[in-house]
Amino acid sequence: MAKRKSLQMNAREMSNTLTSSDEGFSQKKVFLPMMQVVYCRLSACAETPKHFSTQHFMTVHLNHDPAVKELKLNGCLQRGSFGAGDICLTPAATPVSSIRIQEPSELVALYIEPTFFVQTSAEIVDTKGLELIPQFQLKDPLIHQMAIALKAQIESSEEIWNRLYLESMVTAICVHLLQRYSTQKTNADTRTAKLSSDGLSKAHLGTVLEYIHEYADQNLSLLEMAQQVQMSPYYFSRLFKQSTGLSPHQYLIAHRIQQTKRLLTTTKLSIAEIAAQAGFTDQSHLARHFKRQLGVTPSQFR
Repeated sequence: MAKRKSLQMNAREMSNTLTSSDEGFSQKKVFLPMMQVVYCRLSACAETPKHFSTQHFMTVHLNHDPAVKELKLNGCLQRGSFGAGDICLTPAATPVSSIRIQEPSELVALYIEPTFFVQTSAEIVDTKGLELIPQFQLKDPLIHQMAIALKAQIESSEEIWNRLYLESMVTAICVHLLQRYSTQKTNADTRTAKLSSDGLSKAHLGTVLEYIHEYADQNLSLLEMAQQVQMSPYYFSRLFKQSTGLSPHQYLIAHRIQQTKRLLTTTKLSIAEIAAQAGFTDQSHLARHFKRQLGVTPSQFR
């Protein structure tokens, strides 16, 4: 039987989420292994002091009304009017003198450990000398749409119990950054296709499925799954989908639905109890996915 590998996380990461607010400012943070996802709303002028981050940092503005943003990076002042879809990318270890936003704003911010970035791209490109290229007021429709999806997930009641989905999206963003905005540009799709023509091996697939089935009632992460077969999250996701026809997140939900059907027909447990045993956040989380897949509610199925 597969043994779950527990990732090392600090006290804040173990809490999963942090919501805070101050006059003119509110944010919700989700802590994941080697990354943070933050949704912020600024109703007034905001400014950060001089800092030096050890993480890659990216902000994606979602506000439709333009907001003037100033960024002093490596001693050079840059100024622009930021609206929906405008992106700033600051690589780790880049000296930032200040960031100032002068109007109300809404944004999603990502903090990603360089180690995670390297792990994500290990099978795609030689990571030696790999560096992200700073970007100011970048337009990238794919990242914009993924930021909107991240915001929706963070705001939903499910986000605490759905880090697999969040990790999958951030991993996809990392690969996109590697392809478009790094010193080692490569065609990740072509490279991965050559490496994964047959999907996961039978042994690797068996190991991962056993792991998922054993711990499906817990808050599994993409990184944990990939570690079972010593692969990067991105490469593992590609091979897993090629082998099963589903993403890891889709497979996990489908397995939980099967467990729910079994419990509905073989036990007298309440639907709330079944939701907990099957790995759903709560009864409404179960009902939403159950009806989406089967067209009926758990009560109607029973």
